[in-house]
Amino acid sequence: MENARYSLIIGGPFHALMRWLGLVDPAGLPRVAATVWLVLLAFGLPAVLVPLQSLLDPSFDGSDFWRDPRVYARWIVAIAAMLLYERVTDRIFGNLIASFGEAGMVGAESSTRFNAALARADARTSSALAEGLMVALVLLASVSSLEVRWATPQGSWAGQGTGADLDMSWAGLAVTFVGDPLFLFLLCRWIWRFLVLGWLLADIARLPLRLHAAHPDGLAGLGFLGGYPIAFLGLFFALSCVLATGIQHYLQSTPVQSYVVVAAAVVWTGLIMFLAAAPTLVFVPVLAAVRTEARRSFGHLAVRHHDEFRRRWLEGGHAGNDSPMGAPDMSSLADLNAVAASALSVGLVPIDRMTVVATLASAAVPLLPVLPIGIPVTELVPKLIGFVL
Repeated sequence: MENARYSLIIGGPFHALMRWLGLVDPAGLPRVAATVWLVLLAFGLPAVLVPLQSLLDPSFDGSDFWRDPRVYARWIVAIAAMLLYERVTDRIFGNLIASFGEAGMVGAESSTRFNAALARADARTSSALAEGLMVALVLLASVSSLEVRWATPQGSWAGQGTGADLDMSWAGLAVTFVGDPLFLFLLCRWIWRFLVLGWLLADIARLPLRLHAAHPDGLAGLGFLGGYPIAFLGLFFALSCVLATGIQHYLQSTPVQSYVVVAAAVVWTGLIMFLAAAPTLVFVPVLAAVRTEARRSFGHLAVRHHDEFRRRWLEGGHAGNDSPMGAPDMSSLADLNAVAASALSVGLVPIDRMTVVATLASAAVPLLPVLPIGIPVTELVPKLIGFVL
């Protein structure tokens, strides 16, 4: 295979802007300074405008800004998590791609198609068109949701009123056109990367990979895919933080039974786990085919071997002075049974236990502070979506 540098992280107009500003290192990955500056832009701007407007306009009271947990979750925690985790994602993606070659799964006959799939994935995550659509989408979402998310008829730090009567504060204008679009843009980039990686895995699954049913990982050699969801723990954690603070803010004015929020947490973590595992499900048919072929080939081999064993040792085909003690036939019988048992028990979903635990923890831990309270089930799904978008 070629040694070209493929990455889910590097590339695209936004990355080029970050490079021009000196916010990426020589490897092309974001520096810590990039996180600091973007957090200052998203959170720092309204944090300055709130006291400034309060000082110049005595009728404005933006003190609830500092008591709103959503602003910290969206513009500090989530932005920092998504940016700082890019290094981890880039390393995991590199190891994932290298593993296909190191394991000898991609032969000369499919190497060209494999590298073409990588090049397409790299081009997709670097697409100027994709990022342009993201910018248009997030600006529309931010502007259209201001009075739902931040401003209230009674008034808040972002503004007051609804519809044509909406009067935005300076901080409200800042989050509408800077803070929220930045958060949502970074979120869209991560979601796009997640989709592109799933697309790539689907392309790879269609290649004639060299898989071995008796591989000790129990997944025909694809066991290394089990750690792939860890590449997106930063995204899962960021989403859960935003969701948790959205629920908390909602429940300040809408008290409900506590057991329902537990159900919400279970639904959310289950959804995240399913989404994390979903891209690897493209290998289920591949592994099922390997298992079916293993049952056929190893079954035939076992029948031939066991027939010969029976003739030699159970039907008197061996010489009279032969002893079964230490006979190589005995060890070959045990070895064949062990190999066949391994081949016949090939797993279908390449996700390991530690990855499941880490994924569930990243999604569930931020929700722990809101577990004592809840939301009506009938409002659960739209609220979950609304708190994030």
